Amino acid sequence: MCTRLKAEGLTSEVRVIKETQPIITQGVITGLAEASFNNKPVHAEVVQAILLTPLIPIEVPANTCVSRFVTSAEAARAMDVMILQFSSPFVNPFGRGQMGTLVRMSLGGESSSWYWIPLYYRGDRWLAGPPAPLSILE
Repeated sequence: MCTRLKAEGLTSEVRVIKETQPIITQGVITGLAEASFNNKPVHAEVVQAILLTPLIPIEVPANTCVSRFVTSAEAARAMDVMILQFSSPFVNPFGRGQMGTLVRMSLGGESSSWYWIPLYYRGDRWLAGPPAPLSILE
């Protein structure tokens, strides 16, 4: 994600909420369907099943653009920095068994940009693929 942010010219402080967040909505799933070139209707049961995935801690290597981890409460008070929120990983219902996570990037909780990050299991660890921007109406 840091590579993507640098490519977009972001030079400010970036904070990550230290636990995955229940950020998925019907609109986000619709955006993921469009990015997957899927025009089937999105069912509420799909969203509900994804929302039931457990929240997990976020781990980021030391040499990244992340300045620090914050709690949800701290992020709500940080109005002048970029905040990254990750969903719990889930299987993309529109991609053949593709696992990934959704990312919401915002400036203090406003003006959100959304990304889908595919995840791949190689050897004994998970690797993240390149983030794909999503068109989400909030």
